[in-house]
Amino acid sequence: MSVEVTAVKGGGELKAFIDLPFRLHANHPQWVPPLKLERRIFLNRRLNAFFSHGEAEYFLARRDGRVLGRITAHVNHAFNDYQQKNWGWFGFLEFAEDAEVLEALLAAADADRFEYAPHDENDPVSMCYTSGTTGRPKGVVYSHRSTVLHTLIGCLGENWRLRSADVLLPVTPMFHANCWGLPYAAVMMGAKIVFPGPHLHPDDVLDLMRAEPPTLAIGVPKPASASSSAPKQKAIMITSTRWSLDTELNARRRTAKSPVCSVMWKIHSALVTIHMIGNKPNAAPSTPASIACPNGIL
Repeated sequence: MSVEVTAVKGGGELKAFIDLPFRLHANHPQWVPPLKLERRIFLNRRLNAFFSHGEAEYFLARRDGRVLGRITAHVNHAFNDYQQKNWGWFGFLEFAEDAEVLEALLAAADADRFEYAPHDENDPVSMCYTSGTTGRPKGVVYSHRSTVLHTLIGCLGENWRLRSADVLLPVTPMFHANCWGLPYAAVMMGAKIVFPGPHLHPDDVLDLMRAEPPTLAIGVPKPASASSSAPKQKAIMITSTRWSLDTELNARRRTAKSPVCSVMWKIHSALVTIHMIGNKPNAAPSTPASIACPNGIL
């Protein structure tokens, strides 16, 4: 049965549009549902101030009468008038794990009206504004060129070794050099991405690993003062009530005298392998330690 995409008409279809993600993500531990009343007000053309200078259309994708996807197409006339553009956007994209549904939703827009925006490779693509943990805010602008080159280099065999079959869990925020460029690399390689969101406590990350098993997880360890007598010394500190560290990693954590600048989790069966990298350029590679699952199954 082919997928049919139609514009939302009436309150019943608007309800179906709002309810879809609640059905798609109902059993996902990371799903944080919005307030349905707020979503209804937001999508109301009389109550949302956007519609005083813009327009939007909402679409539902169905197969055999069952709603499987949604999308919006919208135009901000105030933006286009100011920028002298003729641009449009899409949003609210949700769909079941079905490639045909996604293709049908994206094809619902009028391709003849699409206008490619001219860009130079040195134009900004993103901006990072953060204190950088130094306490003094600063901004960094990334260009299209630098982002593409960084992605190409990062995907080389001696770096992330990312493959299309991988499931990537980037435990790094976007304000850390755009998550080290990992989201761009995953898209380029066709790898699946699992995002932890704001839940970065070790227990939450390890629970997420069980719910959505990654083949590669990359992030920074949480540094803590090794002792009150040496406040500049840093060490790995992973505190957990549901997971345990092996004795080797615990020993390293207690005796670490140099910053641990990177940690890479490589998932093998029931073990989460952690590679600890010190700050000595000529130091030999460290041997991996492991986090054990409470029941031996990840």
